Amino acid sequence: MPARTAGLAAIVALLSILVTHQLSTRGLDSITDLSRPPPLPIFKAGWLLVNSAPRWYSHLLPPQLHTLQVASAFLLSKAVYAVTRLGVPDQLWDPVTQQPVELSVQQLAEQVGANPDRLHRVMRALAGVGIFRQLKGGRFTNNAASGVLRKDHPNTIHHPVLALGGFSFWGLAKLSESMAEGVEQAPFELQTGGTPFWEFLQQPGNAQLQEEFDRSMVEASRLSNPGLLQFYPWQRHAGQTVVDVGGGLGGFLSQLLTTQGNLSGVLFDSPAVIERAKQDWQRNHPDLGSRVQFAAGSFFEGVPPGNVFFLRQGHPEERADLWYILHDWDDGGALKILKVIRRACSDEATLLIADTVLPGPDELLGPIQALFDLQMLGTVSGRERSRQQFQTLLEAAGFELARVWDTRGLFIVAARPMRAVHGKGVEQAAQS
Repeated sequence: MPARTAGLAAIVALLSILVTHQLSTRGLDSITDLSRPPPLPIFKAGWLLVNSAPRWYSHLLPPQLHTLQVASAFLLSKAVYAVTRLGVPDQLWDPVTQQPVELSVQQLAEQVGANPDRLHRVMRALAGVGIFRQLKGGRFTNNAASGVLRKDHPNTIHHPVLALGGFSFWGLAKLSESMAEGVEQAPFELQTGGTPFWEFLQQPGNAQLQEEFDRSMVEASRLSNPGLLQFYPWQRHAGQTVVDVGGGLGGFLSQLLTTQGNLSGVLFDSPAVIERAKQDWQRNHPDLGSRVQFAAGSFFEGVPPGNVFFLRQGHPEERADLWYILHDWDDGGALKILKVIRRACSDEATLLIADTVLPGPDELLGPIQALFDLQMLGTVSGRERSRQQFQTLLEAAGFELARVWDTRGLFIVAARPMRAVHGKGVEQAAQS
């Protein structure tokens, strides 16, 4: 059997095993239920299929068609953006009955203020790739893929889609210019005439863009919380204090303390955010008040002491001026943050970094990993990192990488302080 045929047969067999396991043990809904991630072997099998599928397309199509398909993918991206911006998925849902509704294109066009012919052409294009269901008589309704574009969906990605099709798309127009030798600005900075992304969001007139970006981060971070809580062994830190660095109003920390009754926490963020957090916890988490402390400051200057230091992607609606997930920073910025945390660590402390972990330099990136890294490259000159890159960064800050935990989405990079670095104390190394 030719190698390509054998490989394709193996993928089909793996897909059959994956679906059969999920259907037999947990039912159809579990395949798309992010709150109940599957066992790790099944999850990895699914990711293997997702990551390998585009490469197998290249063997099944003439090379011209495959490359043109990749090059024209922005057309579908902008189509998803357009219907999301218009609120089409919201109109195809009845909030009273909690069921999808069927509408003609004419009805949809009237409700969202769109040209019926152009809306019909966009809807047909998206239905052809599995977003929306096309019915007879020019009618459409939501399916699972279009349903998550609704604003009120419990796992909505409404605002991430607006962010990707809006400022991200606009910013990447200067990607080729940013790749020229000697150019240090991100493509987004070249588009704005030199204004970095974070400053651009805060400029007068960009309030809506700031709000949409903030909401996009809120919605995106909700996707990772179940895995972070379920697939890292938090019980090993029983009796210890978790410092949530840049933790905003403490959305994740409150969930962690609720599920892990033997932990206490310190919520650390800017003074303005901490004042809001105190009020929020008094109102929404009064039963956890005895197990949480609040501390204000900047992680570029110092963090409070603790047993476990947790860095993750935060909820922008919960914080003021600080963005702290390491992929938002180049190595210099990330190293500065890690050195500040190291100075607050005892030798027995643990550092946990929730982030994407890329495969090694000789391994192919999956499509989602590649998109994440290109997003960081295009917007803020940040980067996703491999295990080796994390290890190098951590060692430079006075940590050693202990283990990487797969939480079915993000990873948790666990590190511990190094007791000595090149013959000098770790405290000296962290300050150098």
